[in-house]
Amino acid sequence: MTLRPVAFRRWQTASLIAVGPLAAVLLFVRCFNPSLPTCSYRCDTKDRACPPEYECRSDSICHLKGSTEACSFTFDLSSPSLDFASPPDLGSSSDMSPADM
Repeated sequence: MTLRPVAFRRWQTASLIAVGPLAAVLLFVRCFNPSLPTCSYRCDTKDRACPPEYECRSDSICHLKGSTEACSFTFDLSSPSLDFASPPDLGSSSDMSPADM
């Protein structure tokens, strides 16, 4: 039985420590396969551009290429009704007043 030099064993251990996490990352990256929704983006108004996996259709929504499903939502582009009324003053409530003696 021959004994390996200490330097070789340290190098071997260090290489396993470095290669192990790298191999795990590569394994998980290869398995990453997200499911893309049929419709999830509004087309760019100027260029009618969408992400690479999508195409802009007549409803101005980006649809997944090759899909035939209708979108299950609509965009409400009307202006929101804003309420600029000041909130009630909760600091001067009658139940917070000191008791009369």
